[in-house]
This record gives sequence, structure tokens and C-alpha cells, in this order.
Amino acid sequence: MGGGKTICIQLIYNMFGLVETLNWYSWFVGFYCICILIMPFLHKVLDKYKYGWLVSTIGFYIIAIGLHTIPNWDSIPMIAILFTSFRLIPLIIIGYMCAMWNVQGKLPHWFEGKKRIPLALSTIVAVIVLQSIGIPSAGFCIQAFYMPFFIFAVVGISNSIEQKWLSKGLIKVGDQSMYMWFFHAIFFTETVNLYTKNLVFEPFHNFFYTFTMTFVLTYLGSWIIKNIVSPIINRIK
Repeated sequence: MGGGKTICIQLIYNMFGLVETLNWYSWFVGFYCICILIMPFLHKVLDKYKYGWLVSTIGFYIIAIGLHTIPNWDSIPMIAILFTSFRLIPLIIIGYMCAMWNVQGKLPHWFEGKKRIPLALSTIVAVIVLQSIGIPSAGFCIQAFYMPFFIFAVVGISNSIEQKWLSKGLIKVGDQSMYMWFFHAIFFTETVNLYTKNLVFEPFHNFFYTFTMTFVLTYLGSWIIKNIVSPIINRIK
């Protein structure tokens, strides 16, 4: 009886991403649940206050630091998922604000113009290199500090080159983004990973190869899921 109760508790923990004994990298499930609870309030703050994004970003980092100081924090499921969430939410805030600034025409034009394309490409490469070398950060997400430059550079190139295929390609990736996110739930299960790791990490154990293959497989998988789920959602509506 006691063993069955323990198994049920472990199953519930895995379902909400509090532990990863049944599914690798399932932390994002708990992260997603916390984001659903926080984002409505955060959305109002970001839209109402001019510097709400900055205060919120700093605030979440401070809370994450506080959680990190709790003894054995990583062995307490709820504290561990809160730390993971609060260290990553600043990246969501920056991404949201970049999207809003782009819509409002307030996004920096540092990389726009054909003459600035080499600078934009250099910036993209620099960000990828920073991401690949893995700067020690004690588990904190420092991408929020340099990913905006990646976004500015990509948008700058997109606005500088009048290529319909580029715009259509970025729009398609954007449309698939939610399904690409959810596909990770399948992509990183232990059984599936036995096969996908051979494609992602082999034959070249290289960041650029891994990044490319992960994107390709995730996009294809999300496309399949979308075509299965969309008819069901349309019928419910």
C-alpha cells in the first residue's frame, strides 16, 4: 500500500514537472503551469507601466537568488521548479517586450539597412558562440541580457532584405512555436531519446549541428502534432 502511494505521488510530481524520474527535461511542464498563473498579472504590469518590464525582470532575478540560498533547494520539488521558473521568466519578459516594441515601431534600428547586414550577421554569430560556450552562471539564465541583440539582428536583416521567402519562413516558424514547445514533452522522453539522441548528438557532437538537428526534428514533429490537434480544436470550437 505504501509503495503504491509513493508511485502515485511520483506520477503526480512528474505530471507537473516537479521531478524528472519518468520524463527527461519535464521541468518545462511545471514552468508552463506557473507561467499560466503569472502571465495575466504580468501582462497588465508590462502594458501599464513604462519600466514595468525592467522592474519585473530585476524582481524575478532577486526572488530566484533568494530561492537559491535555501539549503538543499534543489531537493525540494516545489522550490526547485519555482527557482527554474523565476530564473527563466525574465527571458519571456524580454521576448514579449521585443515583440511589442516591434509592433509599435520602437525596436532599435541598429541593424537595419543592407550596409549593416554584416554587422547583424556578426552579432548573430557572436550570440550563438556565447550560447555554445556555456558561460558559468550558477544556474541563472543570462540569455535575457544578450538575446535581445539576436532578435534585433534577425529583425534588422528581415527588414533590410526584401525576400518574401524569408518573411514567410519566419511567420511559419512563429505559427509553429507553441507546438514546437510542446513537442519537447515527447522529444525528451527516455524511450524516444534513445533514437533522437543518435540524430541530434551524433555523428557530430557540435553545438551548431545539435542546434540545427533539434530545430529540424522539433519543427517536423510539431507540424505533425498541429495537423492532428487542429481538426479536434476546430470541432470543439
